[in-house]
Amino acid sequence: MNSSLFLSYCRREVSFVNSLAAHLEKAGHKVWLDYHSLVPGSLWFDQILQGIADAEVFLLVVSKESMASDNAEDEWREALRLNKRIILVIFEAVELPEELRSCEWVDFRQGFRQSFRALSAQITFPQEVGTTPPETGFKAPFAVWLTFIVSLLIAILAVPTFWTIYIPYYLGPLPLRILKRDFNFAHVQSAILMLVPFLVVSAFVF
Repeated sequence: MNSSLFLSYCRREVSFVNSLAAHLEKAGHKVWLDYHSLVPGSLWFDQILQGIADAEVFLLVVSKESMASDNAEDEWREALRLNKRIILVIFEAVELPEELRSCEWVDFRQGFRQSFRALSAQITFPQEVGTTPPETGFKAPFAVWLTFIVSLLIAILAVPTFWTIYIPYYLGPLPLRILKRDFNFAHVQSAILMLVPFLVVSAFVF
C-alpha cells in the first residue's frame, strides 16, 4: 500500500534526501519535499503546514543540523500536534528531544539499500521497533571507510605541495569531510588531478 509522505530535513543532507525521495517515489509513494512542492507566490510556511496535514507519514531525517534547526523543529512539532505517524530516518546518531524518543525509526548509517528496504517495510507494515533510537555512536558503510583511508593517504601526499596552498586546502581536510559526508566533489576532483604534476614539480624544485 502506497502512502503520502512528508520529508523533513536540513540542507546539508540534500544529496541523501534527493536519493531517498527518488527511491520512495519509485516505490509508488507520494513525497512532499519543499523544493519540489512549494509553489512560488504563496506563503511558504502555510504550504509546509498543509503538506504536513495532508501527509500520512512524517519522515524526519535526524542529524546534528536538523536537530539544531528551528525550521525542522517547527515541522516535527506540528506533526506531533496533528498526531501524525513519525518515522525517524537516522542519518546521524544525536541526542533527541524527549518527544521524539518513542517514535519509530530506521538506521540509515550503514548501507542505503538495506536501510531503504527496512524503511519501505516499516512504512507499509508498521511494527514496534522495541528499542529507542540510537543517540550516540558512529557507523558508516564499508565504501565510506575505504574512501576515508584513500583520502587520508591523498592528504598525506598533498603535504609536499604546501607551496601551492590550493591543493592542501582541499585535500588536507578531505578525510574529515568524507566522514561528515560534506565536501565539494568538483573541487576535490580537480585538486587530485593537479596533485601529481605538483608533486613532480615539488620533488624537482625542493
